[in-house]
Amino acid sequence: MASTAYIGIGSNLGDKILHCRRAIGEILKTDRHKLLAQSSLYKSLPIGFTDQDWFVNGVIQIETDFEPFALLQSLKSIEGRLGRRPTFRWGPRVIDLDILLFGVGRIGKIAGELGTGIRAFRDGLKSPEEKKPEEKNE
Repeated sequence: MASTAYIGIGSNLGDKILHCRRAIGEILKTDRHKLLAQSSLYKSLPIGFTDQDWFVNGVIQIETDFEPFALLQSLKSIEGRLGRRPTFRWGPRVIDLDILLFGVGRIGKIAGELGTGIRAFRDGLKSPEEKKPEEKNE
């Protein structure tokens, strides 16, 4: 049975836009995922460890036959193939793929069961146009 999932995508190393687009392409290569919607890519400031370059972020909504853990494993595999290497919490990364929502509930419950952390987006899912002027990252 198919479920809806929202995947957060981010990069702050190298060609950030290209890394995000490649990640989306990799996610959609499997015939078990169908793209339902895609946000624009937008620029955002880092959180946590702020002494690093800005991020390009976006979100895709997919329909997937994967269970949450299988989807998480798939995303981690894509990160590795695209060059992500372990650093430190909040550190710079070539690509970052996070399950933001899965099915009808929040992924926090699933992540807690799987023993994995959740990426906290300070800006939420607001587009740059929706941000207050002092929040915009030019």
